[in-house]
Amino acid sequence: MKQIIATLLIMMLIVTTACGANQTKPKPDNNKDESIMSTKQPTGLIINARTNFAFSLYPQVLQEQKDENIFVSPVSIMLALMMAYNGSDGETQAAMETALQLGEASLEELNQANQALIQAMERSDESVKLQIANSMWGREGITFDESFMDRIQDYYHAEIQSLDFDQPEATETINQWVSDQTNDKIKNIVGDKISSDATLFLINAIYFNGKWEMPFDPKLTEDDVFTKVDSTTKQHPYMNQNGKFKYYQEDTFQAVALPYGDGNTSMYVFLPDEASSLQDFHEQLTADNWTTWLSGFQERKGGVALPKFKLEGELELKKSLSAMGMGVAFEDGKADFSKIIADHASGPGLFISSIKHKTYVDVHEEGTEAAAVTSIEVSVTSLNTNEPEPFMMKVDRPFFIVIRDNQTNAILFMGSIYEPQL
Repeated sequence: MKQIIATLLIMMLIVTTACGANQTKPKPDNNKDESIMSTKQPTGLIINARTNFAFSLYPQVLQEQKDENIFVSPVSIMLALMMAYNGSDGETQAAMETALQLGEASLEELNQANQALIQAMERSDESVKLQIANSMWGREGITFDESFMDRIQDYYHAEIQSLDFDQPEATETINQWVSDQTNDKIKNIVGDKISSDATLFLINAIYFNGKWEMPFDPKLTEDDVFTKVDSTTKQHPYMNQNGKFKYYQEDTFQAVALPYGDGNTSMYVFLPDEASSLQDFHEQLTADNWTTWLSGFQERKGGVALPKFKLEGELELKKSLSAMGMGVAFEDGKADFSKIIADHASGPGLFISSIKHKTYVDVHEEGTEAAAVTSIEVSVTSLNTNEPEPFMMKVDRPFFIVIRDNQTNAILFMGSIYEPQL
């Protein structure tokens, strides 16, 4: 497989309402004055907020799927929610600030930080390609708020188009855009027929293609025993490699960083020891501990035996986000997304009725291929001097992984693998 890593993160926001008026904003001008697109570098508080959000969301997801394989994309979910946040107001805006851990940062600062994040993650590297695309698809005849569209366009670089949702061509157009942005890994995000209440789709796509900095030799891949959470065993293929790695160890787990490309992005693999469990490790999984662990990784000689695996999953995130303080955004008659529709005072109220998150990951000798789809549906009311002994890390029992952008600290993916599958 020539493609080593394809990470596809799709965020879809469906806004449904019964009001009608004019057209959406035209497609963005690529020659727009660059001064409008200028950004501030994100503050430490905003960077920390992203990490805090990831490690606050993950425990909630774990409660939904105990002892099952889990794989999520915090940065994808965060960017989708931030686009929706630009259309929120009042109590709903405050609730989203709580869930997203936004603190005292202004909307302008947050949008500038997200623009800087997108630009930083799209850095040039021959071995790793990471590109982010956003779009806004509005129903013909609906007037959307100009300020809302300006922010989505200027900070998230969204392509804005108006479509007749009653025509089958609308579904084909949106799905073709998704397919194009994700290298055909995700082909359909909109069903054959768009609901008559649907007003708006906001879609975010992230594509990541890269190689391990040190690929695993397929000739060294061999079957061995993997012990599942219930203590039963199975034969499974392991990729093997010896060399120097960034490595970290505590009393109850060991961890290794496996970089992609030039090292700007890495997969971090955490393996609980035989006397503990992945559940025990999850109890230590906090933003503060994550920061401490990262500072402890040191280059060290050793060997890694990592199982090849594929998994697919689907989550409904409404309950998890409600537990994080965002519940009002899901309440019919209480949610306030009035900044999305122009002349909102005379229009109906909107609320988020569903947040679905689908994922796919394939870890193999050359790298990783992964995909995530998140759909947000909004409905209308109605280093050491003394070198230590080489380590050996055989990942032969349930383990935890993070794929992290090391320059921006953004957590692209995180997951718990209870039983690798092929």
